[in-house]
Amino acid sequence: MAEFDTELYKVKAVFWQDETEPTVAGYYYQDKNGREFIIGDDFKHYEINPYTLCRNTGIKIADTYLYEYDIVSYFEPMRDKKQYGFIDFDEFYKCFIVRTGIECRATRLLRDCSKIEFTNRNIVLNEVDFSWFAEREKSEFEKSKSYVIDNSYCPSKFRR
Repeated sequence: MAEFDTELYKVKAVFWQDETEPTVAGYYYQDKNGREFIIGDDFKHYEINPYTLCRNTGIKIADTYLYEYDIVSYFEPMRDKKQYGFIDFDEFYKCFIVRTGIECRATRLLRDCSKIEFTNRNIVLNEVDFSWFAEREKSEFEKSKSYVIDNSYCPSKFRR
């Protein structure tokens, strides 16, 4: 019989009352007044900001579970370049995917990515990580505008 994995049911969020250690992981709980809490491993109740709640995806990389909005690096099969994205739940596919940008809504299915690595960053739980990801996305967009397209093989009516 398989062993029960308690880590699978944990969530992460930003703790309201403490600015020094703002992220807390544990089990989600909502009281009768609608306030939302995480019960930590120390059995303390931490009131959280519900907009920062990150669910466990059930996906393990190097013995670490991925949570929603965790930033990961990966390779695409047809490119030999490390890409970055964050884990998100896609309502259309009804599964967790890698979203490649904050501004653009481009996605990659996890099965289409290889060599996925956890970067120990999360765009919802840490403003520094959000800024890092947004700046990276902006710089990648600026680089892509300078790519030269070779359309010499096209008929003349399609050339720019």
